[in-house]
Amino acid sequence: MKIDRAGLGFRLLLPLCGAIAAIALALLVVVRHSVGLVVEDSHRQLAASQGAETRRLLEASLAELTAARLLENRTVVEAKQRAVLEGVALSWQRAGAGGVIARTDGAVLLSTLSPSRTARLLQAADFGFFSLSDRHEDLFGQADLFHPWSWRVVTVVHGHSHDLLGHGIFLLVPLVALGALTMVLVAVGLMRRNLMRPLAGMTVAVRQGQPVPATGVSELDVVGRAFNDAMGQALARAVQLADELEQRQQAQEALRVEKSKIEAIIAAIGDGISIQDRDFKILYQNQVHQDFLGSHLGERCHQAYKGEDEVCAGCPVAQVFADGRIHTVERAMDLPAGQRLFEITVSPLRDASGAIIAGVEVVRDITERRRVEEQLRHAQKMEGIGQLAGGIAHDFNNVLNVVVGYADLLKHSLGADDERQRYLAEIGQAAQRGASITAQILAFSRRQAVTIQQVEINELVAALHKMLRRLVREDIAIELALGPEPLLVTADPTQIDQVLINLATNARDAMPGGGTLRIETSRQSLDAVFLRSHGYGSPGDYALITVSDTGTGMDAPTRERIFEPFFTTKEKGQGTGLGMALVYGIVKKHNGYVNVYSEPGLGTVVKVFLPLAPESETARLQAPNAEVAALPGGNETILVAEDDSSLRELTRSILEYVGYQVVEAQDGQEAVEQLQTHGDRIRLVILDGIMPRKNGKEALAEMRAERPDLKAMVLSGYAEEVFTRSELEAMQASYLAKPVSPSVLLSRIREILDQ
Repeated sequence: MKIDRAGLGFRLLLPLCGAIAAIALALLVVVRHSVGLVVEDSHRQLAASQGAETRRLLEASLAELTAARLLENRTVVEAKQRAVLEGVALSWQRAGAGGVIARTDGAVLLSTLSPSRTARLLQAADFGFFSLSDRHEDLFGQADLFHPWSWRVVTVVHGHSHDLLGHGIFLLVPLVALGALTMVLVAVGLMRRNLMRPLAGMTVAVRQGQPVPATGVSELDVVGRAFNDAMGQALARAVQLADELEQRQQAQEALRVEKSKIEAIIAAIGDGISIQDRDFKILYQNQVHQDFLGSHLGERCHQAYKGEDEVCAGCPVAQVFADGRIHTVERAMDLPAGQRLFEITVSPLRDASGAIIAGVEVVRDITERRRVEEQLRHAQKMEGIGQLAGGIAHDFNNVLNVVVGYADLLKHSLGADDERQRYLAEIGQAAQRGASITAQILAFSRRQAVTIQQVEINELVAALHKMLRRLVREDIAIELALGPEPLLVTADPTQIDQVLINLATNARDAMPGGGTLRIETSRQSLDAVFLRSHGYGSPGDYALITVSDTGTGMDAPTRERIFEPFFTTKEKGQGTGLGMALVYGIVKKHNGYVNVYSEPGLGTVVKVFLPLAPESETARLQAPNAEVAALPGGNETILVAEDDSSLRELTRSILEYVGYQVVEAQDGQEAVEQLQTHGDRIRLVILDGIMPRKNGKEALAEMRAERPDLKAMVLSGYAEEVFTRSELEAMQASYLAKPVSPSVLLSRIREILDQ
């Protein structure tokens, strides 16, 4: 009979048979062990009894043997020992026992066993009870030491007569196991016929996909019919679900791909996106759109954004619904964060038939772009004005230089008591005032050369007073409070003028209804306490310029941003937002500090700290009107390169007046050619910065290539458009700013030639 390992019969019969075998085996082991214990205990008692009897016989002869030993009668002793041993042997024979008596030296006195068994017994037997088994029989014995004679007495009994009991008991175990096995086999037969065969038929039918046949067993037939009905219904439902699942998977995959594309596009755009249906209801808003205008899903756009009941005029969504084209408009909206300018582009959303079902609105915040564009246009306009102003100032500087030069020459040609000296002094002063105006224009246009020198702050403020008076309105009073002691700083006077002009302009705009502009100067020492309280500065003495007004003032957020480039509180088109940034940059460039104190309605106070010049330095201020006793001169040859003919003629006249030889050039290229013509005769070249064909820097570079030792002076109104200060130092060229008086020019020439 074959039993499937996974079948019900195998799962029931195998454990049952295993249990019977285990029980039989356990019973056999237990019975055998019990029988062995009983037999061993029985033999132990027999061996102990026989050993006691043997000892009794030996002890009974002990007195006689002891007496014989005391008499030292060996014959009698040996006879007594043989008699004792024969008595022991007879006792063993009667009891069906045996044994061995031997001396402690191993000599055998008596043995009922074979020599091999005797030797084995003497080796194995220890004192007390023991057992010894071989293939013939089992021996059980008792080993003792008879001390009076030093005899080893081993008494044994044979165990084969007792094994019959054990064998008889062991026969019962197989009989029990055989009966149980017979019962199992009968149960297997019945199970196979009435359960396993019908189930096997049902299984075959199910595997082949056929209806389960009737088995003749009522319970199994009920199960079969129920199974047939369930399988029919499950098959029909499985086919239906398979179709639905395939369709759903295809739709989900298409939806996932489309959603991924849309999300990627929306994320890449970075603009606000919303969708509105034909009723102008908002169907969708991305996060950027919600950040711009808030979440308004389900609301009509004109109600959500404008609070109006009707569609807004010029609505791009309505225009898209009307003509199906893309429309773009710009709208300014008042939001909690302030007014923002948005560019709104709306495109039509169509269904499969091409009908417009919604409008897709893309909203882009262009507030900052418009502001930057406006600033750029304003900066370009200011740049154009600056270029125009710089060009005019440059030409005017040349005219003033001619006036100052000839007036100075005429002054030196007249006697000191000549009445015309007064007229010439007035001409010089007027020319110097004109020069200061051109310097301010050049500073405005960023074309004034940076001239670092010692400046007396009180004199600078006093000289700037008239210009500030023209800069502000008539309803604004200007008050000056100049300190009593000189305040010498190392600075560019034109840039300090520019700082004061910007501060005065801001003060004027902060007083639309009039007020007072006050400028104070004083000496201020910054100590450690001041530095800790303000968080900046180096200890020392500073010139303090305080510019205050009685205007509208500023709140804290405005004060915090006052020095940011392009930040302005003025109306559109009224300011660039660069004035205070320029003030901050100039003051920091001169190692100074600037503080602003202001409160709404209480006016503004601006404090500018400029480090005072060390007392060891001497002021290097030009004094164009100072009387000169004599003009320094010489007999060297000087090359003058100047494109302005009047100024070139003046320079030639001044140089020849004091004895110099002059070679003229009207541009940079001609200057190079003149140097090549006259060679080593030329000791010094005086160059204008900006000239046709070659400017001053290009011409000087070519000249130095031929004459590395050639000395040079740059005479220009705004040379920094051609030469930077570092380039002038690298080329070892001296610099003088136009207009320059003959005395200053000749003194500088003499200094250069004498080096």
